[in-house]
Formats: sequence, C-alpha cells, structure tokens
Amino acid sequence: MRRAIFIFLFFTLLCNMALYGGRHGETKRVAILDIIDRENAVADGVKMLISGKLSFAITNIPGYEGYDRVDIAAIMDEQKFQRTGLVDDSQIKQLGIMTGADYVLVTEVAKLDDREIVIASKILDVESAKIENAADVRTSVDVNTMEAKCRELAKKLFRWTPAAESIKSDIPFVSVEQMPMFQGGDANAFLRWVNKNVIYPQAAIENNIYGRVTVKFVIRKDGSLTDIEILGSPDKILSDAAIEVLGRSPEWEPGRQNGLAVDVQLTMPVVFKLTGGDGDAKNASGKR
Repeated sequence: MRRAIFIFLFFTLLCNMALYGGRHGETKRVAILDIIDRENAVADGVKMLISGKLSFAITNIPGYEGYDRVDIAAIMDEQKFQRTGLVDDSQIKQLGIMTGADYVLVTEVAKLDDREIVIASKILDVESAKIENAADVRTSVDVNTMEAKCRELAKKLFRWTPAAESIKSDIPFVSVEQMPMFQGGDANAFLRWVNKNVIYPQAAIENNIYGRVTVKFVIRKDGSLTDIEILGSPDKILSDAAIEVLGRSPEWEPGRQNGLAVDVQLTMPVVFKLTGGDGDAKNASGKR
C-alpha cells in the first residue's frame, strides 16, 4: 500500500441557544377553552377573570400568544364543541385547524374553602392531541393575587424561567441542558458517520496537504445542520472537504433547554493526517 490515510475527528462542544418560538420558529398560538367547574362552586366572574389573566400571562411569555374564549367562542359554538372544555382528540385537532392554534389549554377550578380555590391546567398539543404539560396553583379570589398566581401557573406550564427570558436573543448562549443527539448517540456517533463518509481530496493527497480544519455549525431546533463556517484550516481543499461532508449530515435530535428544543452551536476540529504506504489511496472508511 502506497499510502494509508487516517482521519481523526475530535469534538469540542460549545453550546448556544437561540429563541424558541412556535413551530418552525414562529410564535405558538394557545387556544384557551372555557374554565371547567365540575361543582359549579366558583362564580362566573371569577372564572372569566382567570381565563383573561391566563391569556394575558401566556402572551407575555416569549414565543407564545394566548387566545381566550372570546376569540374562539363563535367557532366552538358553530362546531358544537363541549363548552366545558372537555373535548376529544378529533375536536382538539379540528380546533387547531380552525384557529391556527398550536396548543389547547384546558383549565379546571375547584373551591377549597370560602377564601381559596385551586386552578389546574393542562396543555394539549394540537397535532398529537397529547398532554404536553400540567400544573396547578392555589389562590385566593382577590384580583391581584389571582393575577400573580395566573402568571405563576403560565410559567409552570410553559417551563419559563428567568434564564429562558435571555433566550430572546439570536446570539448563541454557552450552555444547554441536553446536547443534540445524532442517530441515537452522542458526538462519537457523528464522529463515526463523518469518518465513514468524508472523502480525502485527491489533490490534497498528491500535494501532501494535511492538518486540522476547525468547523463551526448549528444544530437547529428542527434537527437540521446549518450555518457551517470554517474557523481555521491549513488549506481551502481540506476546508471544502469538511464543509461537503457536514452538508450531507442526516437529521439530528435537537438540543433542549428547560424542556424546549433550541438551536445549538457546535465546534468540531477535523484532523486530516497522512501516513506513508503502498497501494491505492483510501480514506478511513475504505472509500477511494
């Protein structure tokens, strides 16, 4: 063998987040159904106030917009949806189609005593009709207290934290709770895929060109690999080889922060190394 070519890939992961909005990066629309009161123990005015405060609180969470019953009442009456908010899977999906909503919020109230009530809510995904999250709060019927508790409930439901507020910037952050996954594995799985699919340029072989190419890219919240950028390279030939193989990357499982999919920036040094030998030139996978 005249030459054997080994390509070693090492990963240094720099994690950053961009704004998590609605599907495909847009604001998520949340249809808020009528408040459920199984024992009819809470005044209608209190239930209307809760609905309005929840709508306002959700709209003030970055990436979400709430629609209370005033916005969707006519549509729901027309379709004969249950006014209690207890809709079945097909109705949830139909409501999403009619209103353009991404989620349906179902809320129930119950009286604890003369001074306190409990508010319990759950979010249902329109596409799957499955429960995304559920939370509850206890509150007095005082207007100011209810407003504060509705804000607290909305934050619980949508996993909002002070750190999440900073995600409004498009500038990548430096940490993420769950790193992107590649075909069920970690960075090593992507290393193996690249090592199998990259092709060492023939021109680089003939001209004894080797070294490290440092590449930065972003794994989007939809799992795509984008924004490939060369940070350092010994030669454009090797840069092009690195860009070409990364551009063919299959879809990833996106990184997550606070339970939400986010854009994550990664930096990968790709080391091209030549060793002497006889025979045809091959890359590490045996490709010519």
